[in-house]
Amino acid sequence: MNRFKKEEKKKREEARRGLTKEEIAKLDAEEALLEEVIKETRELHTEIFSEEYDFMYDSGVDANKRAMGVSPVSEAYIEKMNRKREFLGVSPLDSTGMATSGDSWEKCLEFVKKKKGIK
Repeated sequence: MNRFKKEEKKKREEARRGLTKEEIAKLDAEEALLEEVIKETRELHTEIFSEEYDFMYDSGVDANKRAMGVSPVSEAYIEKMNRKREFLGVSPLDSTGMATSGDSWEKCLEFVKKKKGIK
């Protein structure tokens, strides 16, 4: 078990210290629901806003270009993605093809919560 997992386990145990079995079951259910919401949000976000993950496929040269403010993707692609993003009500990509805010994630999270009946 790595250090991160040990710390997470410790936090989990501390959060349950002094609780009844019913309270622990409720907390477990809430945490399971949260994990499920995050998983579904991630899946939806990567499907709808795949352009936000394009940088992960950059070569070393492309990554250096992005760092210098030069886009390794075509301007036509960025324009196409920005039209889609405008239609969906999220902020456009910057000139290098990177997302400028987290509003696309928030939109997906809002959708998943609404689907699950969570406020």
